[in-house]
Amino acid sequence: MKRILLRFLFILPVLLAVAACHKDKPEPELTPHRTVLIYMAANNSLGQYDYDEFDLDEMKAGVANNALQGGRLLVYHAPYGGEAPTLIELTKNGEIIHKTYSTDISTLSVERFHEVFADVITYAPAKDYGLVLWSHGTGWIEAGKSRSSSNPLSRLGEEVMPLSFGEDGKVKMDISDLATALKPFSPSFIYFDACLMGNVETAYELRDVTPVIVASGTETTVYGMRYDYNLPVFFAPELDLVKAAQNTYNYYQSGNAPYKACTISVINTAALNELAEATRNIMLTGALPAPNYNPITYRLYYDETYDMPDYIRNLDVDPALIAKWNEAYAKTVIYHASTPYYGSLDTSKYGGLGCYILHRYEDSFTKGYNKTLWYKDVVSLNPSLQP
Repeated sequence: MKRILLRFLFILPVLLAVAACHKDKPEPELTPHRTVLIYMAANNSLGQYDYDEFDLDEMKAGVANNALQGGRLLVYHAPYGGEAPTLIELTKNGEIIHKTYSTDISTLSVERFHEVFADVITYAPAKDYGLVLWSHGTGWIEAGKSRSSSNPLSRLGEEVMPLSFGEDGKVKMDISDLATALKPFSPSFIYFDACLMGNVETAYELRDVTPVIVASGTETTVYGMRYDYNLPVFFAPELDLVKAAQNTYNYYQSGNAPYKACTISVINTAALNELAEATRNIMLTGALPAPNYNPITYRLYYDETYDMPDYIRNLDVDPALIAKWNEAYAKTVIYHASTPYYGSLDTSKYGGLGCYILHRYEDSFTKGYNKTLWYKDVVSLNPSLQP
């Protein structure tokens, strides 16, 4: 009996040590199913009037209401006045500042985008990533080119600004540079909380960057989307970007928003090559708009963005080409909705995707249009638009 007791006393410390080691071993961390980055370029009139702060409050409200569902929400925030941007994480326990960035390079530089994306992957690695781009916007229009850039016009509390995507002080970003900036991140979706990014030229430029784009073909109000409404959609295990677009539309259509003014579209980028082919076949016929054609414009006070389906369907070409185009378009624009009006702009016939319309070769030089891939790959092949 004594021998058994001595043997037990000898083994006991070993057993305790093994148990202690096992207890101290950390539990493996589960990789979140999705991290969403909201990239807020707010060093402009939107930040000047605190619309970025309003949206940050909506984000915090959504997070407090369990919107993350196990995911992680990071915000790159470049505030008004040229203050140092920060990368913050919003959690139920408060706000975490992961990094403060130098002001040596612009928020709208390819280098800064790549730096932020690398940091997001480091601080909040996930199986999947989503991206919201927050700022001003005008789609394909070459940065800084506008006939009224020195005298912006007011509409619905905003200013009409000359840019493509974003405004960081005096710096803007062309969509070709935006595509270069976003390619390494390859998010599962891009939601543009910005004006006029829902056009075929922008979508085609980004077709290899992301499978889904949510954007407005027209301008948007300064209030943008409701983040507390859409964060639960962004973090749902099964992404449904149509639901996010519907949430935005329903908010404005319901009359609860300050303005009843909204257009929104969901673009399936995988179908854009098919749409390009169908449009190219129409362009190759040499078709141009009839002299009396009155296009549906998507911009207040300007004339560079029009309703694409209305334009194409009014061209005098073989109906079989139009039927083929309709098939491709239905695959590309999988959802679109609009309130009857955006300010004084009639949006009741909003078709879901904007485009520029050329009447002659010289039109291709308008605000850098001839630099877009859509012009090079599709529109430039129209024999009626040759020099």
